[in-house]
Amino acid sequence: MKRVILLFLVLCPALCYCQTYSSVIPDSAILQFVDWEVTNTPKYNERWFTGSKKIYKRVVSWKKAQTSMFDMDGSLEFRKRFEEFFKESKTFNEEDIDFLVQQYESEKKAKWETSFDKGIRTSSRMNSYQMTIPLFSKDMNKVMFWKYFLCGSLCAEACLYVYEREGTVWKLKSTHSCYWS
Repeated sequence: MKRVILLFLVLCPALCYCQTYSSVIPDSAILQFVDWEVTNTPKYNERWFTGSKKIYKRVVSWKKAQTSMFDMDGSLEFRKRFEEFFKESKTFNEEDIDFLVQQYESEKKAKWETSFDKGIRTSSRMNSYQMTIPLFSKDMNKVMFWKYFLCGSLCAEACLYVYEREGTVWKLKSTHSCYWS
């Protein structure tokens, strides 16, 4: 009986309080933003008339996201990797950047655990988006994430997006390091 109680006490915190995507930001904030993004941003899709937007089920790791030609293997630390972006955009202050670093380092490997209103694609083939976990500012009013749109062997688009909350709506503030093929 003592072993059962001990096992319960050890497993309960891990099962009750675990977060899927980040150990810093609650999953609810991440999923709420991604759901908003999937629902409210323009769709690049062969079926644009249906308004459907498909997100690939696997989350893209920030370390693997091709955000720079100078960091193809993801070996640069976060501040170095985005140094030019932070200088140009002036969107995030030093406290925000520290918080972004914290989130970047706490990223967990995952897949999207929600359907985003049936917008999940199980295959990474044609016409699907892939996203990183959004990184939020300290006050949770700004967010940055990397998003790819894959539409074939010679068809792709990728950008680093920065949104800012204005009331209850997120507004696109800027895009950086974009490329198309």
